[in-house]
Amino acid sequence: MNLKTLPLWMLAASAALAPLPAAADAIDGHWCSQSRPLSLTIEGPTIVTPGGIRMQGNYDRHYFSYTAPVGDAEAGRDIFMTLVDDETMHLVQGSERARFEIWKRCGPSA
Repeated sequence: MNLKTLPLWMLAASAALAPLPAAADAIDGHWCSQSRPLSLTIEGPTIVTPGGIRMQGNYDRHYFSYTAPVGDAEAGRDIFMTLVDDETMHLVQGSERARFEIWKRCGPSA
């Protein structure tokens, strides 16, 4: 998926979450939540969710979204991620667009 095919509301939400342009190369990598003991890995359109489920999502170099699968704690919720800088990502769950979690790059997945 590219920016031209993203829904307008998703672009607007992403812009609100990242007031500065993303300077990082890509959202790909291993990420750890700063508020909960969770991690995830993004490799192109493939994600390993915090629940350990490998699946496909909507990938664009600085953004990623997916619907949490059955078996994940957030099953059925839409998850949106926006790259802020080389080391920081904002994650929003469901319709709670005003609230976001800060995730940081961390070591390789186990």
